[in-house]
Amino acid sequence: MSGLKAEALVKIVSKREPPTDKPKEHRGGLVSGYEFDSTAEPKQRVRFDRASNKIIIATQAPSVAAYLDESGKGSEKAQGQVLLAELISESVCREISRRGVENVKFLAPVGAETDAMQREYIRLKNLYAHRIHSCLVDPEHRRDSGLQPKKRGRPSREESLANRVTEV
Repeated sequence: MSGLKAEALVKIVSKREPPTDKPKEHRGGLVSGYEFDSTAEPKQRVRFDRASNKIIIATQAPSVAAYLDESGKGSEKAQGQVLLAELISESVCREISRRGVENVKFLAPVGAETDAMQREYIRLKNLYAHRIHSCLVDPEHRRDSGLQPKKRGRPSREESLANRVTEV
């Protein structure tokens, strides 16, 4: 066209090769799972195993054995789900607080590291335990299942009009 030329190279592929299934890589994260252990020390209901990043639940602990058997059966019931959520939140919050104090992420005066860990543990439980419960406890077993979260931000037009003060 008007002395200009264009060329195109077209390659026809009859079939694409499917991608090979690679094993999923561990993406990091604090916890890689949890497991029930009937041989774990029963005086410590739950502990975080740093070598495997797993939460170990001692099923022989009296408060755990009342709801779960050696293999963890009973965790499908309401009380088992709540206990499991409490144990996991305890372990996760304690490990985060320990690491935070150890890595100087949380303020810990010399000699008061244990107090700092306990302070951060309580703070973390207050911030995140409800989220762990919402993941592990079925909605029908939670009181907040039918409640809508409180809306934040600007009120809707209807709410603004309903709250408007009319002058007489």
